[in-house]
Amino acid sequence: MSGLRVRALLALGLMLFAVACGPTETPEQKVAWAEGMTPADARLAEMYGRSCKACHVVLESKAPLTGDKAAWDARFEQGIDTLVVHARDGFKAMPPRGSCMDCTDEDLKALTLFMAGRAP
Repeated sequence: MSGLRVRALLALGLMLFAVACGPTETPEQKVAWAEGMTPADARLAEMYGRSCKACHVVLESKAPLTGDKAAWDARFEQGIDTLVVHARDGFKAMPPRGSCMDCTDEDLKALTLFMAGRAP
């Protein structure tokens, strides 16, 4: 195969790869998306706004952003029950109860599912 054909095939392969992968969101776009999200339930929305949102819309916090399903995927491999325990008891930089002292375990579960883009 000639060098020109090889280069043409490589270029075509790269173009197909780029199209298949699609555009990627910038960190700023992910933050803007996270900032605009709110749980549909008014009670959970209030809890989310005064607790979770402080970290889960801020890149520098290193918390997975609300709505960034890919950022939550590895965490969800541990199971929702483990994530609720981490939220309730605190884990690494996550403060106990996510600083939501009146959140029940069920509230923490619902909020985690919402932030991870897995709410029913």
